[in-house]
Amino acid sequence: MSNKNDGIVEKLWEIFSSMKTGLVLLGVVAVVSGIGTLVPQEGLDPEGAAQVAEIWRKLGFTNIYVSPLFQFLLGLLCINLIVCSVQRFGGIYKLTYRPEAPQEPSNIPQKIRAEIQHRDKEALKSNTLALLKKKGFHITQRDEEGRWSFLAQRRRMGNWGSFISHISFVILIIGAL
Repeated sequence: MSNKNDGIVEKLWEIFSSMKTGLVLLGVVAVVSGIGTLVPQEGLDPEGAAQVAEIWRKLGFTNIYVSPLFQFLLGLLCINLIVCSVQRFGGIYKLTYRPEAPQEPSNIPQKIRAEIQHRDKEALKSNTLALLKKKGFHITQRDEEGRWSFLAQRRRMGNWGSFISHISFVILIIGAL
């Protein structure tokens, strides 16, 4: 029985960690909010809402922002944002605080890769590191089997931008509920 439940939990996690799910939910919330903007709301414009066709009132379009459907959609969007944030947290943390220099040149995109041959490898290494540090880069090095590689990063905290945006959006949604 626990295997079946594990499968359900994994499937739900997969669904809610999907960016496609988040975009669909955001789109549906935008459409429903658009309806709420176009159709007079009872709480804001009772007279205008009374003039709306009966079918729109029965569908709940005159009270859309407090409807269970709208709150359910916001709840699903919140779950999606939280799951995505939890899933990405480890990678963002590692990229910011424990970056690793590449092991193989093939792991580096061609447009930012350079292999330099120099007679005095130690001078090249120390001059390169000194220049990058002077320019404000954080350096992570790998020195194995006579090969040296490094990763130079600047503005590492920028990796947290999407995480902070997601959490801020969750706080806004909770405030709206």
